[in-house]
Amino acid sequence: KKVRLGDYPEGANLPKILATGSAAGIGFTVAIFIAHLAFPDRPTQELAIFAVIVASIVSGVLSWILFKIFARTQD
Repeated sequence: KKVRLGDYPEGANLPKILATGSAAGIGFTVAIFIAHLAFPDRPTQELAIFAVIVASIVSGVLSWILFKIFARTQD
């Protein structure tokens, strides 16, 4: 059952919103800054930064795949 908390913007639908939301995971600059503040030792900081970068790449690829899939369904 739908919650109906708001309306989609004109031209938007659920697949486009999902693809756009997955693209939001790319913003990793703040996460890298926080990793420097959160972990006192260098090896843990580097591991956290590596994890953030990998997660951002996965998010970007997922967004690209979703946009490609949803673009096909729109045609």
